[in-house]
Amino acid sequence: EVFWGSVLLSGAAGERIPIPSVSPEGSILSYQANPPQNVRFERDPAGNFYATPELDGRLRLVFVTDAPAHWFGRSLPVSARFDQVPRALRPKVPKAIQREALEVALAIGIPPDAGYSAALGKLVAWFRAFEPGEPPPAQGSVYRDIALGKKGICRHRGHAFVVTAQALGIPAHYVFNEAHVFVELYIPGVDAGWLRIDLGGGADE
Repeated sequence: EVFWGSVLLSGAAGERIPIPSVSPEGSILSYQANPPQNVRFERDPAGNFYATPELDGRLRLVFVTDAPAHWFGRSLPVSARFDQVPRALRPKVPKAIQREALEVALAIGIPPDAGYSAALGKLVAWFRAFEPGEPPPAQGSVYRDIALGKKGICRHRGHAFVVTAQALGIPAHYVFNEAHVFVELYIPGVDAGWLRIDLGGGADE
């Protein structure tokens, strides 16, 4: 999986400056620096990246990085149930937002009686199928426009996915840095825990 990031760095020549990484097993594939200069990249044992510029001052660094696809988790479960979600993790969504999100869920093929696993499968398939790029101009509800417009980069997909998942009763996190946005879902059952899911949506650049 390939991603790109854009960060503004500030420091002294030769100083190691931390930059975002998508996974502990990634690499820097290419970069552009403004003002133009050489930048050295290093990775520590935990997989965190550092950039070392050759000039003092501020630097806009645009870089392309990658991550192994397997880093984004195991297969979706087939037997998880809503009643297995611990009470402390059950999402609390304002009624107006929940009502709108349940309408969106129905529009994308998730009926009120859908099981946990079926709802997850439909959600992931819907938001991964978005066309890359900026979403169309908002016509009313930004959430609804993004969710049903099926166009947007990672931050749009992640936002609409998490709102919809939480309205359905699925605990979900929106996780981001300057390089990428992905989501995490709580998977109940025997092998309970959080599952990281990449919805795609790298920007056109």
